[in-house]
Parts: sequence; C-alpha cells; structure tokens
Amino acid sequence: MTNQIIYHTIIIGGGASGIFAGISCKTHFPKSSVLVLEKSTKLLSKVKISGGGRCNVTHSCFDNKEMVLNYPRGSKELRNVFSTFDASDTIDWFETRGVTLKTESDGRIFPTSDTSQTIINCLLSECQKFEIKINLSHHVDNISKNNDGTFIVNANKNQSYFSKNVIIATGGYPKFSSYHWIEQLGINVIHPVPSLFSFNAVKSPFAGLEGVSFDANFSIKGIHINITGPAIITHWGISGPAPLKLSAWAALELYTKKYEYEVSIHFCPQLNQSEIQNELLSFKSTNGKSKINKTNPFKIPARLYERLLIITGIDIQKNWGDVNKKEIATLVQNITQFKMHCLGKTTYKEEFVTAGGIDLKEINLNTMESKKIQGLFFTGELLNIDGVTGGFNFQNAWSTGWIAGANIRI
Repeated sequence: MTNQIIYHTIIIGGGASGIFAGISCKTHFPKSSVLVLEKSTKLLSKVKISGGGRCNVTHSCFDNKEMVLNYPRGSKELRNVFSTFDASDTIDWFETRGVTLKTESDGRIFPTSDTSQTIINCLLSECQKFEIKINLSHHVDNISKNNDGTFIVNANKNQSYFSKNVIIATGGYPKFSSYHWIEQLGINVIHPVPSLFSFNAVKSPFAGLEGVSFDANFSIKGIHINITGPAIITHWGISGPAPLKLSAWAALELYTKKYEYEVSIHFCPQLNQSEIQNELLSFKSTNGKSKINKTNPFKIPARLYERLLIITGIDIQKNWGDVNKKEIATLVQNITQFKMHCLGKTTYKEEFVTAGGIDLKEINLNTMESKKIQGLFFTGELLNIDGVTGGFNFQNAWSTGWIAGANIRI
C-alpha cells in the first residue's frame, strides 16, 4: 500500500536525536510536515534506561574546547557542532519547558525529579504540540530517490513513504551488516566496535567483594592510555566511570585484541612506588604491635586492602613488626601495578555505545547533511561519534538532531 502524502521530512528512528530533530524541524519550519518511523513499539527507549532510569541529560562542561575532550571519536568535529548548540543550550531548552535540572558533584546533569520519564514526557509533549506524526513498529528496508529529488522510504516490506528530506537517526548498530541499507546509498561507514564496557576478569581476584568502590589508575598493557577515577568491583570484574572511560578510549585496540588483555591497577595513584614503600616502612616502625589487617596506611577500602594482603601472601593476623622487607616489596608491587587478566566485556547496565558508524567525512558538520545526497541528514550515535559516560552521548544527540532539523530543505 502506497502513501501518496509527500512529507517535508521523514525521520528514521524515534530515539533522542530523532525526536529532537523532529522538534527542531517544526521549531524552525512550523508549517513543515514531519513523520517519524520507529522500528520498535516504544519511543525514546534509551532515554528511559539511561543514568539508572534517571536520564543523564548532559554534562556541566560549558567550555566547548574542554567538552570535546570527552569524545574518543568526533572530538575535532564536535567543536563546530557545539558552537551551534551546546550543553548550555540543552539546559535552557528543557528548563524553558518546565523541566528543572540539577548538577551532581561529578558534573552529570539530571532532572530534579530523578526520573527519565520527566524528559520523555517533555519531548513527547513537544511532538504532540507540533503535530509530529509518529509510526511505531516501522522497520525501514531501504531508501531511494525519484528523478524529481523526492525520497522514497520503504518500510515493513510493503509500505512506501515520500519526503523532501530524510534524517537518519537510528542510533549506533553493533553489527556492520546492519548498515547495509545505508551503504547502498554510497555512504561510507566506519566498522562499528563496542565502546563503554566493563572489564571481565578471567578469574576475578576480587570475588566476594562485589559492590566495593575505590579510586585507582587503570591502564592496559600495550595501549598507551591510562585513566584515573572511581571504580566498583562487580561479579565479573571491575566497572565504574574510570574503567568505562578507558574502554571507550581503547575501544579500537581492544577490538583488535579480541578482548583478551591485561589491566594494570594502581590503587594509590597519588603516590609513586618509592613513596608507598617509604610509607609502609614508616608505618611498620611506628605500628609494630598492630595487626596488619586492622591498620591501613592508605585510602584503600578495608576489605579490598585485606584482599591485597592475602594475594600478596602475607598472613593477615601478623603484626606490622613481623612483616619482612620481601613481603613489603611484593605488597608495594600489588598496590601500584596489580595485574588482572581480562577476557571479554560486559555491557554497561542495559546501555550500549558503539565506536564507528557514518564516516564524518561524509557529512557537512554545519548542517549534518550528506555531502553526496542533498536532503539526506545523519544524527546522533549513528555517526562515528562516541562519548565517555557522563551525559556526553546525549549531548551529541541533542546537538546533531537540532542542527539537522534546522537545516532541512523546504
């Protein structure tokens, strides 16, 4: 069955960037007609689960030169994008529509309601106000163009829709084969690989300590990147902001290693090896009669510190005065260069982020329009842009969606 209506814009994907692109289209061109085609039965599903169900809207970094440093891929190109629509614009947009936001100590910004439904309700309210048409359960099979420049969007194998502009906002695909329908348009795609994942230990040395949080420096053997920050012990190994950030920056290298790698952990990154050794020797001389597992000279959580003592081979019932130099040297090594053999990865919560996607050389970053096909736009994580955890991927979605919607051809 053919739908003879010619829309001004068809948006493929009802996630954050797609819905925001639709709202932008109607904001800039109120008389334009917009149709959103979403393959699933729900809109904004990633918004719903993000930030533990609270929706980490953006990040409180208002210097765009600093902001772009949080994107392992796309940082250079996003300078231009953020000069048009940045984190402060996102905050203003939501707050002028009655959504109050709050900034947490780590810079992440959430709705004060602490529920992602607040963000979803706001976006859907705008869609309703602008009379944006939304078709759920519509899987796009292919796109083509008539001789008159009109796009034909085929969905569900037997439905055709027509428009002057198409904005593809499907989000990142984990499999390269999923990009086939876009590649058929002659658009170059960078092979997708996972980003933002936890470290899976082959046999976790910290089993039984699940939920223990700590700060440390993390690095991966053979990859010249190290990240310092918070982490948490999980049933599979280690997760948290610092490991996730490292996985994003090392995404391509870890993919080539087939996710078999060695993580090095420095549990007291503020001190070097010699400083830690001196601290331990000094502690030994002044706390000789104290039990070694009851007195901890460092800011390492007690249970984690005790596990390091056990791994080192020190009897935790010993007094400090009975610890020999060899044991101290081994403990220093384990505190500063603890080695954890990892295999595989665990997706962060229910979210996934991909490195790879539409080659940014294909896009005019001033408009998000394809350089090859007039009227074809790309937004969000479908692009070869990915940020670390903390609201950065949503900011990419809002910014690129807003720009695409503002530059459709009428």
